[in-house]
Amino acid sequence: GLWILNREYRHPGGEVLLGCPGGRLEPGEDPRLGGQRELFEETGYWADEIEVMGVSYPFPGICNQKIYFLGAKGAVKRGEQRLDPFEFIEVELKGEEELKREIRETHRVDGILCAALWYHHNFK
Repeated sequence: GLWILNREYRHPGGEVLLGCPGGRLEPGEDPRLGGQRELFEETGYWADEIEVMGVSYPFPGICNQKIYFLGAKGAVKRGEQRLDPFEFIEVELKGEEELKREIRETHRVDGILCAALWYHHNFK
């Protein structure tokens, strides 16, 4: 299958990075529904079946951010992106080998993407 990815400028590092679609959950929102919503808003892709592959805390020494790693089975393009005014996201579809090669060769990836790849292989 293909990975639906975002290429987005990240201001703190001053870099354009490849990463996973994602965003904040609304208060009390089910992570699967929030992931489904964010996937559609950022990419225009929709998946009826969303599964939680894992959860982690990427920066526990400085904040309580919690990341849900989700799989979107059978995603299809259903519309256009619905980005916030200051979001500039290019959507890319990549096969796993191409993705791994980009991670190895460019180092211009969000670390969450690397963790998502790990969860994908270890929690099927």
